[in-house]
Amino acid sequence: MEFHNLFASTICKTRVDPSSYDKENIIKTMMANYAINPIRNEWNNISNLHHMYNDWDNPEFLPLDTSSLIPVYQKHIDDFMKTVKFRKNVNYNWVIANFAINTKDMAQHDHLDQTGDTYNMFSCTHYISYDKTAHGTTEFSNALPLVYYPFHIKPFQDALDDKAIENSAYYETGVIDTNEDDFVIFPSHLKHAVYPTKLKTEHPRIVAAVNIGINLK
Repeated sequence: MEFHNLFASTICKTRVDPSSYDKENIIKTMMANYAINPIRNEWNNISNLHHMYNDWDNPEFLPLDTSSLIPVYQKHIDDFMKTVKFRKNVNYNWVIANFAINTKDMAQHDHLDQTGDTYNMFSCTHYISYDKTAHGTTEFSNALPLVYYPFHIKPFQDALDDKAIENSAYYETGVIDTNEDDFVIFPSHLKHAVYPTKLKTEHPRIVAAVNIGINLK
């Protein structure tokens, strides 16, 4: 018996050793900036969150030193890219695109950006500080057209185990079970969002977003 995951959106999850970078200082700086202003959003007027995208040099906030993360991310990304089956040698690079803390609501989006000849192919989320029992996780949207026909898909949804990831093609959204220190790599075209939960916790939710681009020249 053979199984072939045709059109599957493969998501990779690995763990970052919390002692391999200056985790304590990153959390301290993010919490200090959150205390200055819990809303920091130069992305859109819909999401309700504090993040650094398009706002890295804002003098109102403390600068965030990410240098200790560079070699850590490089290793995990290099290991992942070795598993991608290219038909020729390609040059790839990556960039830390964002840090967000205590996300209350992040609108649906993807990471299909282009800079010059570089196209984002994969994106990553590093759960630096995260309480899975209280915080909203990243919810991915199904890109397959089947789910846009609810009349046809409903019988399958009623019959299948909706907790089994191998059945995810039959549902509109899906999540990956994540914990603090997880590093999740996914195709940049997958739309995703983060929604708030009603549980209270003193544990901050801090995540980093990374984009991996390939040069097609």
